[in-house]
Amino acid sequence: MPSEVEGLVETVNSFMVRLQSALDALRHFSGNASHQLRTPLAIIRTQLALSARATTLEEAQAAARKGDEAVAHAERILAQLLLMAKIDAAGSTEPQPLEVIDLIALAQQITGDRVPGAGEAGIDLGFEGDGKALIRAEPLLIGELLRNLIENAIAYAGKGAEVTVRVETDIGGVRLDVEDNGPGIPPENRQVVRQRFARGGRGQAPGMGLGLPIVEEIAGLFGGHLNLGEGPEGKGLKASVTFPAAVSA
Repeated sequence: MPSEVEGLVETVNSFMVRLQSALDALRHFSGNASHQLRTPLAIIRTQLALSARATTLEEAQAAARKGDEAVAHAERILAQLLLMAKIDAAGSTEPQPLEVIDLIALAQQITGDRVPGAGEAGIDLGFEGDGKALIRAEPLLIGELLRNLIENAIAYAGKGAEVTVRVETDIGGVRLDVEDNGPGIPPENRQVVRQRFARGGRGQAPGMGLGLPIVEEIAGLFGGHLNLGEGPEGKGLKASVTFPAAVSA
């Protein structure tokens, strides 16, 4: 091509690549949303019909409660699908400058935010870690990674279980552990639960099989990797994410 228009052509080509990525992400989101929202929307419509035909206040209230639970489930589905779309977009665009994050401080804050909800679910949620543990990453996505790990443990560990969030540094980098003493995931299912929309058979809590895939994909964006093993004393689940340590702030 003529040298005079070479820069313009490269700019247009780059724009077309980004546009194609955006269109692909939109198609994936639309397809997943239409599939995953079908069940909760059907439940909502059923419960509305039941409440309209209810002959007592108790029957109407019961239908309203079930409908409200379905709405909350649909909200969680949309939130996770939007997060997956953001992860896909982050992986398909040019790398952005990363911030240095103190993972100990961030994990301690997010764990503290989840303590009241854990208490309502009958879960003893705690944190271990001191000093600083620096990594290079995008703070909002690392926050989502932490929330998914903690909420996954709270949802599946079961009433009366203990959940511990721990951050440590070693020669391998910075390691984030979220472990519980609940039912765990059988070894033969630990690879399956890394796939989108797969369920690992951990109890009966509702879910759509995106929690651990979200964790793994966010970790991969920043050079980290997820490992699934047994929790304390061979019980429950221990989800560990190891990141390269940042040299300095």
